[in-house]
Formats: sequence, C-alpha cells, structure tokens
Amino acid sequence: MTEQTAPKKKFTFGLLPQIVVAIILGILLGLVFPEWLTRVFVTFNAFFSQFLGFAIPLIILGLIAPAIGDLGRGAGKWLAVTAAIAYTSTISAGLLGYGASMLVLPRVLPADGASSLTNPDEALLAPFFTLPIPPLFGVTSALVLAFVMGIALSVVPGTVLRTGFHEFREVISLVIQKVILPLLPIYIFGIFLNMTQGGQ
Repeated sequence: MTEQTAPKKKFTFGLLPQIVVAIILGILLGLVFPEWLTRVFVTFNAFFSQFLGFAIPLIILGLIAPAIGDLGRGAGKWLAVTAAIAYTSTISAGLLGYGASMLVLPRVLPADGASSLTNPDEALLAPFFTLPIPPLFGVTSALVLAFVMGIALSVVPGTVLRTGFHEFREVISLVIQKVILPLLPIYIFGIFLNMTQGGQ
C-alpha cells in the first residue's frame, strides 16, 4: 500500500507582514527612486484614495444593514446600545486626546513653536493627474441609511429586500478581498515612498 502524503499547506503572506514590508521598502526606495518614478506611485495613490472614498460608504451600507437585519426584531434595542457605546467611546477618546495634548505639547514645543511649523504636504510630490470619484453619499449618511435599512429588514416581512442586501454584501466582500486588500500594501508603499522623497 502506498502511503498517502498529507497535502502541502500553501504559504500565504499575510496582510500585516505585507504592510510592514511595504513601509520598509517605501522608506528605503524613497532614498534612491527618481522623482518621475515616485510620481507614478503618487498618481496611483491619488486614484486609489479616491476609490476608497467612493467605496467606504458602500462598505458601511453593505455590511452594517444586513448585519442589523439578521439580528431580528430586537435589532432596535441592540442598535441603541451599540450607538451609545460608540458615541461614549468616541467622546471619551476625544477628551482624553485633548487632555493629553494640553499636558504634553506646551512642555515639548517652544513658545513660538507653532508659528515656525511648516506644512508637511508642501514637500510631497504631486500626482501626474487626478481622477475625481465622488462618493454617492457621505459616511454619516451611509451610517444612518444602514441603521434605517437594517431595522427595516428586521421588522418588515418579505425576502426580496433582505435577499438584495445579502447579495450586495457579497459584492462588497468581493471588492474588499479582490481589490482593496491586495492593493493596500502598494498604497502604503506609495505613502512612505513620497514621504521619504520629500524628506519627511
């Protein structure tokens, strides 16, 4: 009898190691890349940033609305609890950051330090061209719409709207897996490449 060999595990380079490598390569290659080549990546970053701005509201709507709808008729109560926790943590983090800055920055910066600071964006390279991709609606509008539609899915009987949102969630998941995540390390590489090129 022949021994069955165990299937070899396919080596996968995770997203976090890819990001770390992208940061290191961006810093190192930013010291040697010519300006025109850096601007190629800056142009890609400008386009990808526009795409992210377009996609994020759709991601919020496509992931949150079906999730709230799947909670059932208790979705309204859970939504109120979640919103209260989110707003409380956001306000607490803002107050903590403000308090820390008021305690630390006056001791670190000189008296005229603020006036001597320069805008770091002025040293960055500009893209060859930009392609505006305005979002269909803003992030706040996406959150409100997702909450409203999620509660509606949990209350209104019927399967057509629910099926549509579940299929929309699959589309959003494919966009994240096949487009955003694979291109994210290149985007981060371009950020650090441009910062290094500009002496930041």
